[in-house]
Amino acid sequence: MAEQIVYSLSGSPVAWARAVPRKHHMWDSQKNIKLLYGIAVAGQHVGEMYKGPLLLDVTFYFAMPKSRKREWDKLRNTPHDIKPDNSNCIKLLEDAITGVLIHDDCIIAEIRAKKVWADEGKTIFTIVPL
Repeated sequence: MAEQIVYSLSGSPVAWARAVPRKHHMWDSQKNIKLLYGIAVAGQHVGEMYKGPLLLDVTFYFAMPKSRKREWDKLRNTPHDIKPDNSNCIKLLEDAITGVLIHDDCIIAEIRAKKVWADEGKTIFTIVPL
């Protein structure tokens, strides 16, 4: 098996938002963020796109709120149990890596995902061929 690459996206994780119909087309308000994520991931990737069934293993790190600074030591690395939804964060990531790391997100056969509090927002993920 090839060496496993750990991909990293800086900044607070973003949840997927539904495209909105506008006159004669669909407006995707997140087109730019998906493009920026795709560029960042492409710069970290070596080789061809992944093929076959895959496992997506992702951790979404959310920056701790400044309003709860006294609780930071207790919050750090604990589950993030408020919005955005884990599934919507996964959807945006899948959209961003499609066409960059994978041809179609249908080849993702298994997903392990978690949201945690951290000192700074970021997304760390690996893709493992099954």
